[in-house]
Amino acid sequence: MANAQSVSSMRDALYEAPGPKTRVKMFVGTIVSLAAIAALIAFVVYRFWVTGQLSSRYWELFSWRTTWIYLGKGLLGTFQVALTAAVSVREDALHALDTSRTMCFGEVSDNIYAMTERLQLLGLIGEPTNTFNGDVLDAVTGFQSSYDLPAAACASPEMLSALSDAISALSGKTYTLDMQMQSALEICRLAAAKPQQYSVSPDGTWKRNS
Repeated sequence: MANAQSVSSMRDALYEAPGPKTRVKMFVGTIVSLAAIAALIAFVVYRFWVTGQLSSRYWELFSWRTTWIYLGKGLLGTFQVALTAAVSVREDALHALDTSRTMCFGEVSDNIYAMTERLQLLGLIGEPTNTFNGDVLDAVTGFQSSYDLPAAACASPEMLSALSDAISALSGKTYTLDMQMQSALEICRLAAAKPQQYSVSPDGTWKRNS
């Protein structure tokens, strides 16, 4: 009890309760601040109205269901980019990787699946697959570049051995995998594959591309 009173006394000494004049000043300051914020908002709305920016033609797109779908997907993508994943590496839980053979674009095999399992743990590909497709090729070339290996369109025994060694070094450890670069590259790839659906006219309006 004595200790609690001592703490209370110390707090009162350091932070004296505001008197009547101070409370009035705080109240006036709050009112003035709120009035200033309201005036700023009113001025912005007024300028929008004067310049015609509140015209329905500028805001019509927000009444479209597709707009909110795209916004929702964008928000979800933003959260996914912002988040990081904690990865626990257990080499014994992965499929066996044969490092003695070369694998090239277009092939389908269990060994490709084993390779992509390891590439996924390094953040170079989204999901493991048994097909050597474009995503796998991007992951392979990304690994080759990161480990100063000769650039090639195939996964060579040298590259597979380096991949196996990299996973062995991480085995038994938990680390944080940053997905931001991977997500950004995916967004760029999708943007290049599907041109924009709308363009801006000289008057500031939007029009759908034919």
